[in-house]
Amino acid sequence: MPIRRITGPYAGHYVAARAEYQHGGWQGFAKVFDHKPAPGSDFDTEPGAVADVVGSWIEAPSELDALQSAERVARNFIAQLTEDDA
Repeated sequence: MPIRRITGPYAGHYVAARAEYQHGGWQGFAKVFDHKPAPGSDFDTEPGAVADVVGSWIEAPSELDALQSAERVARNFIAQLTEDDA
């Protein structure tokens, strides 16, 4: 089973990320929420996502690299959200 985790809060937002093996490499995906998703919930069907992002690494060498890539993209998105609000 692919790894999944919820991190945060980052400026009041949470990142729910997962990694999947696709096309010969690992790919990371994340959703940004304005609330903490329930542990064990299906991130894809959890209501209230602010954004869906994909990791910057198309074929990461490991599951963890893919997960961290998606989290990094999500945190950059959150930083832009908070800059826009200022």
